[in-house]
Amino acid sequence: MKRAWLTSNLRTYYRRLIVVSTVITFTLYFPLFRGQHSSEDGLVRPTNEQPSTPDPLSGGISSVTLVVSSKSSEHTEWIASNFPNTTTAIYVVDSKEPRLLLKTPMNKGNEAMVYLTYIIDHYNNLPDIAIFIHAHLQSKHTDDLLGNSMVESLQRLCLPKVQSDGYFNLRCNWKPGGCPQYLNLRDLSLSASEGSVQAQTLKKAWSELFPEVEELPEWVGQPYGGQFAASRDAIRKIPLQSWVLWRDWLVNTNLTDYHSGRVWEYTWQFVLAGKATCCLNMYGCYCERYGVCFDSDKAFEDWTKQGEQLEEKFSKYLRMQPIGGKAIEMKMKLMKERDALDKVLKEAKNRGDEVRGSSL
Repeated sequence: MKRAWLTSNLRTYYRRLIVVSTVITFTLYFPLFRGQHSSEDGLVRPTNEQPSTPDPLSGGISSVTLVVSSKSSEHTEWIASNFPNTTTAIYVVDSKEPRLLLKTPMNKGNEAMVYLTYIIDHYNNLPDIAIFIHAHLQSKHTDDLLGNSMVESLQRLCLPKVQSDGYFNLRCNWKPGGCPQYLNLRDLSLSASEGSVQAQTLKKAWSELFPEVEELPEWVGQPYGGQFAASRDAIRKIPLQSWVLWRDWLVNTNLTDYHSGRVWEYTWQFVLAGKATCCLNMYGCYCERYGVCFDSDKAFEDWTKQGEQLEEKFSKYLRMQPIGGKAIEMKMKLMKERDALDKVLKEAKNRGDEVRGSSL
């Protein structure tokens, strides 16, 4: 079986290359991910369809808040330094400081408790757009193509698209989990190999969270990560009392933090977008939401495939541990391939910059 997709960037590889041979020193960054074709459920853009370009901001978005779930051991200074004019709501879930203005009822359910608490406490005074994120500057929960960087993700995020869609996951990449068909609530054996237990947990949780739903959807899924953006209208379509009841469920459930948090990780799209499965074609997602617009779906898939091949070549290089002239030759060849891929990515970003709407 093909090994799990590499979710971190390749800086580690390069440190190891330098150890093997110090003849050439270089720094390499290249995000890799797997491309995916459209599914047949109508929730994924057909691969032969050009993504619409983001509309420029035409007004109507006057307030954006970053809602941040953090721990006392995590640093959040990067937010103020990169987004000094953006309103923030930073919750430190394990803090014992009694003077904190932003508090959760308890530290449970990972980021879900923070998100639910913010919505409840600010329901009557929500910003036009709320962006719900973790405290990490860089992490595997943020897209590889955007450098695993929350700063770049937020800087490129198309706010008019958030406003028009109402909700979307901040991650476009389908891997390492969540899309296109992840958890099956009707036949648990059909869930992804790592998701059968999670599907069983989610099925029971949804029967408690949504008792009015007579028949649960067959498939549930969206890109993993637990970070998303939502408009005021999307949040307020749901009565405040429902949000309160859902947080009460989180407070009272016997599920562990991990499992209760995972329940909500695959529930937000159902609550805010009304879709059990929300897996957009990645080519269209990157262009419409982040202004990273490849020439075509095929160009995106070709770039992805070449990136996978480059990853394999680096792995082979590390296994071989060549020295001397052979090491220099192999390094130069790999760097040349890397530079070519970087050029295509830069062109995609430049293409999107010409049409991308307002961002932070």
